[in-house]
Amino acid sequence: MIFKEETTQNQQSPSRCPKNIRIIRKNIFKFLSVLMLPFVLGIFTIVITIHQQKVAREQRLEDLELARLQRLEDRNESRLQRDLNWNIATMQRQAESKAVSDQYQDEILLNYIKEIGDLLKENNGSLTSNPLTNTLARANTLNIIRQLDGPRQAHVIRFLYEAGQLTNTNKFVPLDISTAKLTDIDFRELTSTMTIENISFAGVYLRNCTFNDIKLKNVVFSSAQLYNVNFSSTQLMENISFSSASLTYISFLSAKLLHHVDFSSANLNNVNFSATWLRDVNFLGALLTNIIFSFAQFSNVSFSSAEWLSNVTFSSAWLSIVNFSSTDFKNVNFSSAWLSTVDFSSARFSSDG
Repeated sequence: MIFKEETTQNQQSPSRCPKNIRIIRKNIFKFLSVLMLPFVLGIFTIVITIHQQKVAREQRLEDLELARLQRLEDRNESRLQRDLNWNIATMQRQAESKAVSDQYQDEILLNYIKEIGDLLKENNGSLTSNPLTNTLARANTLNIIRQLDGPRQAHVIRFLYEAGQLTNTNKFVPLDISTAKLTDIDFRELTSTMTIENISFAGVYLRNCTFNDIKLKNVVFSSAQLYNVNFSSTQLMENISFSSASLTYISFLSAKLLHHVDFSSANLNNVNFSATWLRDVNFLGALLTNIIFSFAQFSNVSFSSAEWLSNVTFSSAWLSIVNFSSTDFKNVNFSSAWLSTVDFSSARFSSDG
């Protein structure tokens, strides 16, 4: 009986093994699942923490960059505001200074006119008839011109011109204003007739001035220094003297130089005579450098014994009765020019080439 039971048990044991193994596996899986869940949660937590730290670090960097840009923008705005305030303050100071300067110049101009007017009354309308009055008037005039701008200088010249103190007369000589520095003056405003006559600018400095489109008669520029002065389209220049004057960057474009215009012993540099009509003009002993006579018309013009003609063009000019005797030429251009009765005797020609 016992043998049978053992036999029965042995017969039943194979069927139990797979079941036991499954149970064991199941238990192991459950155990591993229990162990894996905290592990996975731990890894997930670590990954999330690292990601959050990275995001936080990037956010901090972005915040720092934004803060840096904001500070930079604030500094720029502050600098721009300071610059704007400084510019406004500067303009205000300049405006105030100009207002003060304008007021000061107006005051000294009025005082000058009053003082000169008193001298004219005391000396029968002449500033040069009495040596002491002449000296005082010259000193006062030169002093006032130094302190005034161009438009107010023009008022001084116009006042003296209309008072007859800058013109030659049979009785009195003109007031000597030599060494006066006249700048930025439009001499077309000197007279309403657009004609300036019998005036002396001898020994005067003229800079950035204009005489264009007006008539000049019996005007003296002897020994004057002219820089950037415009005589374009000036009409009927009769008895004008530029003798021993210095002319630099001057335009006589389309002007008419007629009846005894004198450039003798003058120094001309960068002067434009294009399309100019020259009749009875004298360049005796003058020095001419970088001069344009293109399309000009010459009649009875003398360059005799001119000290130097350098880089001068007469291209397409019309020359009749022109004297170049004993003149030194260097790089002078006569291309397409028309020459009639032109004297080159004893002239000397040279070129850089």
